[in-house]
Amino acid sequence: MKPMFLSAMASGEGSPESMKSGKTVSYELELMNNAKKQKKPISGLETMEFQMGLFDSIPYDVQAQMLVESIKVGSSGGDDLEEMTKIYKSQDIEAMQSMMSSDTEGIGRYEELLLTKRNENWIPKMKTQMKDKAVFFAVGAGHLGGKKGVIQLLEKEGYTLTPIK
Repeated sequence: MKPMFLSAMASGEGSPESMKSGKTVSYELELMNNAKKQKKPISGLETMEFQMGLFDSIPYDVQAQMLVESIKVGSSGGDDLEEMTKIYKSQDIEAMQSMMSSDTEGIGRYEELLLTKRNENWIPKMKTQMKDKAVFFAVGAGHLGGKKGVIQLLEKEGYTLTPIK
């Protein structure tokens, strides 16, 4: 198992216990289940193989260091997740972006790799899919805010986006 996945589990973000307790909300899973119930087509902007390969771009010693930090932080990682969930629910996308960018010791230093480049790659794919029909896109909240976030990139292309409340 890759250190990045162990790190997520150590911080409580992906552990079965946190999912059962309801502390971690998987919006992705909820959206997928709703789409399946409605027999809506589901596709991705990237393959799982591509996403897994992203973590291979982060040196294992750095991933291991992040894992050690996640274990040291222990329960405070849950506090960070709670804060991020609170910010997400309040739809303060810029605060979410700021919180993620400020993590210069951890995953934040890979923002260009994990967020920016992917956002830029998604826009042409989104435009193609939206050309002929209405499409619902679900992306991680970290991809939305900032000058190179999906929202501003789509607005730059002439699209109008309205948040759903």
